[in-house]
Amino acid sequence: MSGGSAFHCSHLRRLSLWHNPRRGMQSKGEFVNNIQFTLAVALVACCHSAWSDVLIRDVRLIDGTGAAPTERTSVWVRDGMIQALGADLQPNESTQVIDANGMTVIPGLIDSHVHLFSIPGAPFRDESADERRAIQKVHLRAYLANGVTSVLDTGIGLDELQMFRGWLAGGEPGPRLYALGPPLSPPGGYTDDRPGSAAFHYNVPDAASAAPMVARLDEHQVDGVKVVIEAGFGPMEVWPVHPPEVRNAIVAAAQERSLPVYIHAMSEEEHLIALEMKPHALVHAGYFEGEPSDELLALVKLSGAYVISTISVADAGRVALQPKLLEAPHVQLTVPEAQRATARDPNAAQGLGREFARVSFPTWFPEWLAVWASTTFQPAISADPMLNAVRRFHRAGVSVVMGSDSGNWEVIPWEFHGPTSVREVELLHLAGLSPMEALMASTSVPARMLGRESEIGTLAVGWRADLVILPEDPLEDLTVLTRPAWVMKDGEIRTSAGWMGVE
Repeated sequence: MSGGSAFHCSHLRRLSLWHNPRRGMQSKGEFVNNIQFTLAVALVACCHSAWSDVLIRDVRLIDGTGAAPTERTSVWVRDGMIQALGADLQPNESTQVIDANGMTVIPGLIDSHVHLFSIPGAPFRDESADERRAIQKVHLRAYLANGVTSVLDTGIGLDELQMFRGWLAGGEPGPRLYALGPPLSPPGGYTDDRPGSAAFHYNVPDAASAAPMVARLDEHQVDGVKVVIEAGFGPMEVWPVHPPEVRNAIVAAAQERSLPVYIHAMSEEEHLIALEMKPHALVHAGYFEGEPSDELLALVKLSGAYVISTISVADAGRVALQPKLLEAPHVQLTVPEAQRATARDPNAAQGLGREFARVSFPTWFPEWLAVWASTTFQPAISADPMLNAVRRFHRAGVSVVMGSDSGNWEVIPWEFHGPTSVREVELLHLAGLSPMEALMASTSVPARMLGRESEIGTLAVGWRADLVILPEDPLEDLTVLTRPAWVMKDGEIRTSAGWMGVE
């Protein structure tokens, strides 16, 4: 029973989802049905925590594998696991039945590139440590409210990782958390060049330091080791890159502990260096400009490496140019008002421009000249090159994985936790993946990348009960991901508002 609700749920057995969001004017019967739907949602909000045996009846099932949808079937969930799938499932006396009336169910989404500790736009506000922690808990809920039931944090300090794990273990609502821990860079390299970053003081200065650092990560049960290959975002080299002997030592240490290597690289040259390290995955498709060569595409395909999309790095700035995007219902529900206000503030965009200029040039370069020269700060960056890069990786047969880079760099005010994930799925479609392929890149493919393909990412008997019930068919319109009817994680089902704790 949630939050002191006045509803008594022990005798509730069946809920009907009879609304039709595609229609405009309602008949009297439709109006009554919508009232019934509203009551059903309210009852689910009060009952979710008590449910351990649920039958979702009469859904179109997209299982995440690429198989054709199964029409008019049912999903039986018990104790957080999928117990049965089929058209003629008969509930037990204690089973809670949800009549979904032809809605579509998909696996819970997996965002394979997030930064949970980062709060969008935080440098432009004055938030205390306690306020930050409260906001970070809102972000965890926001992922679930947007249908994201698992995330891979690709850059977080070890103390912060333990904090988030503690919250989730203590019952705080949030997605299943996988993590790479802090990225490894050279001293003074990218992410090690400023206090407060995810990798500050986690550098590897020489080959002898590689094994102790990887052992430290392994002690914190990370899901892989992230290595930074980043010389700079602008026209000049800004950061050092590990020499070959250090890169080889990191890879050897990771292999010794059976930890896959994930590599940050954004350009052709950096990707070629990354491929020498036999990466499990490249955490960015990359390419703010230009495009991957045929040679690189062939090498990535041959390597078997996954490529995480992160098109939102370039796309998120459209919020500054189209502030009406902040009025979308899922954004209003899941993004704190202070963050939306910062995203509307032109001073924040200008502040980002100045900071982007600063990091795009060496420290000896005059700041005023860097600001003048840097005309490619976030709002002005076109997503087209990154869309094209993902398109070319996909056409070359590379396994593309959805990752939004939500949180990213706190000075970027637009990469919201939750909404950016579902936007990234749309961006995959804009990059040339079919709707089914975009869903697979957000479910079964990342599950395989994480080595969790028998647990999550697919709707199958014996898998965890992570799923999203959508009012319409995402194969016809992927924007329906922004308006889920219900989201289930580990068998616990709530509406988006329910996950945000506002029902």
